[in-house]
Amino acid sequence: MNLCFDECMPPAWFRRLNDFLQRRKSPINAVHLLDKLKSGAKDDRITEWLVEQTPPMMVISGDSGRKSKKGDPRLHLLCPRNGITSVFISPRLCQEEGFEKVRMVMVCVPELEQAYDGARGSRYRLMRSSYAYR
Repeated sequence: MNLCFDECMPPAWFRRLNDFLQRRKSPINAVHLLDKLKSGAKDDRITEWLVEQTPPMMVISGDSGRKSKKGDPRLHLLCPRNGITSVFISPRLCQEEGFEKVRMVMVCVPELEQAYDGARGSRYRLMRSSYAYR
C-alpha cells in the first residue's frame, strides 16, 4: 500500500507515523506531500504528481471540499476523475493534534488497506464515531 499525506498531517508527526508504518510485518510506503511539492501547491498540480506515481498512491487529505476562491478545481473532485483513491479526514479531525491523527491512521490501517485495494478513484471519509474511527 502506498499512501500520500497532505498538509493535514504535520510533517514532524508524519515522520513518527511513517516509522510505525515501516515497522509493520507488511510495511506501508508513505510520503508527505511537502517532501515532494512546495507548500501551497494547487490541487491540480498535486493530482498531476499523484497520477505519475507507480505503483498508485492513495491520498489522505484534510481538504474539506470548499470551493476555491479562484475557482480552481478541488482535490475531492480531481481525484475521482483521475482514478486516484482518496480518503478525506473530517474537518473536526483535521483540527486535532498530530498525536490523534497518527493514532487515527494506525487504528484504521485495515480499512485503509481495503480502500487501497478497492476501485481506483473511490472516495472515502475518515471521521470519529464514538470512541473509534470509521
